[in-house]
Amino acid sequence: MKPRPGDVFCVYNRSLERYTACQVTKVKEKGVVELVLDWTGDHPLSPEELPVLRPLAVDYLFWSGGYDLTNVPPTVPGNYIHVGNIPPLVEEDSRSYSGWDGGHSIARQRWWDGIPEEKRRAFKAAAAGRGEVEIGGRPVKERTSKVRDDLIPFVDCRELRPLRCLTALECTRWHPGLVEYLKETPFLIDLRLENHGQKRLDLRGTTVRRLTIDLAGMEELWLGETTGSICLTTTAGEDCVIRAPAAGEGLGIDFKRTVQRHPELPALTSVSCTGVEELDLLELRRWYPGLRSLRLWGRPRHLQNFRELKGFKELLRLVGEQPEDAQAQAEAAVTAFVRPFNRMRFIETEEREDVYSALCGLLEELPESALDRRALVDAFEAERDF
Repeated sequence: MKPRPGDVFCVYNRSLERYTACQVTKVKEKGVVELVLDWTGDHPLSPEELPVLRPLAVDYLFWSGGYDLTNVPPTVPGNYIHVGNIPPLVEEDSRSYSGWDGGHSIARQRWWDGIPEEKRRAFKAAAAGRGEVEIGGRPVKERTSKVRDDLIPFVDCRELRPLRCLTALECTRWHPGLVEYLKETPFLIDLRLENHGQKRLDLRGTTVRRLTIDLAGMEELWLGETTGSICLTTTAGEDCVIRAPAAGEGLGIDFKRTVQRHPELPALTSVSCTGVEELDLLELRRWYPGLRSLRLWGRPRHLQNFRELKGFKELLRLVGEQPEDAQAQAEAAVTAFVRPFNRMRFIETEEREDVYSALCGLLEELPESALDRRALVDAFEAERDF
């Protein structure tokens, strides 16, 4: 649907296990402004609750209590529920651009509110200050939020304790005291580990959300209770057992070049793969039947059993109202599909039929009545010269 200024929506957030809400405050030529609301519920928002809604004041990490206003794409995601329309709660514009929030902002705020107050105050004081501390024999700003060990040469991770705003740590080698330090600080949410040389690593009890790691040589990895994504830096690591809460429910893995099988993660939620060259979707469905997100980047030479995509019953589609020029875009895509074959002088009757069959196979995957398939076939016939 096309939203209007004042439209209120709710959406289920899996990390909170509750419904959250937002409002469209402005509609622009190429997008809309989304305002996150201070509301959660066990059930979808009702129209009767609209008059009591308020914007969410955000102060987690480096936010200072302002409203979360973001320019987002004009199409409302398919999992958003339209509740009703009230006058926009905020009039100002936004200079931020991103995707629809999905309840993540209020989830972060609730996480922040659960941290002991004295630690939150120390974080804010350091963030607002201009003081310096000594790390590895070098002066470092106390408000530093990211540390790389190749730039700040510390030895033991416990040396980082004076950096009260540290949220990201990148290590090119193993450092003593790492796990102990991670368990002490509730703010370190991004961790990158390379050349660590560990066979077993237990991150339970830490607050790491995003882990980038080389699994080469590892036998077992225990993820923290809040870890939501893993990015693998190499293609190695298929033999490593990854232990995750709820067998991988809510977890996403970013693979390199090939999607690996981890039978200990049957409930894995999201898979992405960069540089992918081949993939068997039937095999993937057998490994991870509960996938809700699948993203592939690269130039797959062999994408086998494409029809099995329909077998992923939980796969989400962020699909709203069809754009007005969808048919024109599809016909342009068909034209682009044909042109490389026009340059191949060896195409005869058999090859022509193979190309036509491939196109028809793709068209059959389209939802019924989504596009004019006959017109797409006509575009194919008009463009080809073989």
